[in-house]
Amino acid sequence: MSTNYPSSLDTWAAKTDNVDTVYSADVNQPNDAAIALETKLGTGASTPSSGKLLHGTGTGSSAWDIDLDTDGTLTANSDTKISSQKAVKTYADTNYAYYGMARQAIMNGNFDVWQRGTSVALADITVAYQADRWLDYVDKNGGTLPTLTRSRQLLTSGDIANAFYFTRLATNGAGTSLGVSSRGELTHKIENGTRNLCGNGKKVTVSFYAKSDITNKRICPVLRQAYGSGGSPTAEEAIKGTPITLTSTWTKYTATFTTNTLVGKTFGTNGDDNLTVAFHYMWGTTFGNTNVQTSVSAETFVGSGNIDIAQVQLCAGDVALPFQPKSFEEELKSCMRYYEKSYDYATAPATATELGCHKSSIFTAWLLSYPVVSYLVKKRTIPTISVYNTQNGSLATLTQQNNASIFISNRTANQSNISSSRFQIFGDGGLDITAFPIGSSALFQWTADAEL
Repeated sequence: MSTNYPSSLDTWAAKTDNVDTVYSADVNQPNDAAIALETKLGTGASTPSSGKLLHGTGTGSSAWDIDLDTDGTLTANSDTKISSQKAVKTYADTNYAYYGMARQAIMNGNFDVWQRGTSVALADITVAYQADRWLDYVDKNGGTLPTLTRSRQLLTSGDIANAFYFTRLATNGAGTSLGVSSRGELTHKIENGTRNLCGNGKKVTVSFYAKSDITNKRICPVLRQAYGSGGSPTAEEAIKGTPITLTSTWTKYTATFTTNTLVGKTFGTNGDDNLTVAFHYMWGTTFGNTNVQTSVSAETFVGSGNIDIAQVQLCAGDVALPFQPKSFEEELKSCMRYYEKSYDYATAPATATELGCHKSSIFTAWLLSYPVVSYLVKKRTIPTISVYNTQNGSLATLTQQNNASIFISNRTANQSNISSSRFQIFGDGGLDITAFPIGSSALFQWTADAEL
């Protein structure tokens, strides 16, 4: 091979022929050209660089070398390294390649959906759902509770990115003489969360915004790992947390929990295991030491004011990923698997209204001509059906009207053939078809509750 070619492309000159004839000496040998190119790029002619990429900056031959990095942690954070496809995949699989439950296991974490209404008074030892999929439970265990109200509130524009509403607990005092086993909590149950998110060494991270105008008010996020019902499932396990003292301004908090092993555990036969996220806002010492934090001091409601929470998320792993809001339609449909109503969205159940009601002509004193009601979304399990008349909103009754749509009476509404997709209503034998044999109608509203 000829060696008399320039060693640098800076002095490389293209050979030309003499008029029409091309001579062998006029042709640059490919290998010589490659050597010159390698020299120009700073990669060396005799020893090609391994694992290098070429990136010219015009500042010299060394500027052409960029490392091909195979480290899947990307800890170098370098401007002179490019990660390999395998390294990027490893990092994504470890940190960001989450979807569905692993990406965000909380339904209605942005508190957008409120089918049951936007305000409810809390009562002792009573489950109170308000925002869909979220429930309050308060147990004073003796003593006296303050007046407590759970409500939807509108965020000040720009306070929290990608959020519009938040949930508020208002209290008019601290409560008095609350027992050692007292508790107050806002909870969300993640269906099949135990089987899908828990296990030996597996972590989950809860992130949320919170604030309170009650000085030194503490709350504590915790988990409960439940194995469901039916048969002889393993008892629910408490995964304790660390209390947080809230300030009067919105602050983002994160809490990472290590879940319990599933080895040797028994799941219930009903397939309803769940991982509960609970925000404790009141606890006695006995309950607190068992469920909140070991050796924790008791926490009352402290004083009059508000406890506000917004934008709750649970991700698999130990990283709180950026919150990704869902469309209202998507969130509503997800929630309707657990709760659905016939009323218009903004109308609370038990309201006296015909809007959205089921209406059927009356066939006999017992039977309706159209007795079957189908849900828009199939339910998680066979739901609890509640029926309300349209005249005054009373429970377990339907309204009868004559053929001129004039009220006749409210009659008992009986249920049958309840399934995860539909149910049937019939009368009590007293539906009046004698006075108004043609056009007499039965009207009712309904809710279907299949919460965990």
